Formats: sequence, C-alpha cells, structure tokens
Amino acid sequence: MVSLNSWKFDALNPGMAYLLNPGRYYIGDITYAVEEDIYKNVFRKNGQKAGLYQSINGLFLVGNARNNGTFTGTDNFDYEVDSGAIGIVCSSLLENEPECGNIYEFPDGIHVIIDDGKFTFEYDEFYLNIDTSSTFSDSETDSEPMIID
Repeated sequence: MVSLNSWKFDALNPGMAYLLNPGRYYIGDITYAVEEDIYKNVFRKNGQKAGLYQSINGLFLVGNARNNGTFTGTDNFDYEVDSGAIGIVCSSLLENEPECGNIYEFPDGIHVIIDDGKFTFEYDEFYLNIDTSSTFSDSETDSEPMIID
C-alpha cells in the first residue's frame, strides 16, 4: 500500500510556470490515470489539494477544475473531468493506458501553468490550453518557471 508519508507535497502556486523534466506524460483527469492506490492513499488522503506530488517513483501536478464536465482543449480533444481535477502525470505512475485524456512525449520538458481553472501546457511549438472556467482570460504569468527534478 502507498503511504502519503512517502510523498513530498508542494501546494500549487497559481499562475506559476512549472518546468517538468523531459518524458512521457498523461494530461487529463488524474482519476483515469494514476493507480487507484495512489489516488486514494495520496491525493484523497491529502484532501485532494492542488499541487505537486513527488515520490521516488514519479510525480504528478494537479489543479482544481472550476467545473466537472467535458472541456475541449486547444488540441480539439474533449477532456472529461469527473473528479474536479486536471493534472499531468508522469508515465511511471500510470495504472494502464487511460481511456480519457491524452499521453504526450515531451523530449525537452514541458511548462505547466495552472491558474483559476485554466490549464496551459507548452514547450517549443506544442501548446495546449484546457479552460474549465466559465469565462476565458488571456492572463499570462511573468514568473520564472519552477524547475522540477
């Protein structure tokens, strides 16, 4: 059984750009992706708090969606949200090939910005925005990205 004590948690800093290492990642509702044990004993036992969860086996970064439902990303994919949360999960934590969400390979890493129901994932020419808020805002962050090892 996975224990919350074996994970490091950093609360989400809204609007801050997080830079994740190169790798293969799932983007979508984390309940469709992470092992059930991790979802129940880490995310739920931590009060489903938005933030960065890290263990020796991998990491996931999650934020709160403004609503549940289906949201079309700028990649024209419909992202289903049932848990009230969207995140990015490294492939080492995937339980299986998720039916919802998408898996991407980011050879140069990925910048992630989560702010008030808006989720932005970008590197080089890749750009994905999933907006779960009722109104859209073009706000951008001026902060330097937090580098995640």
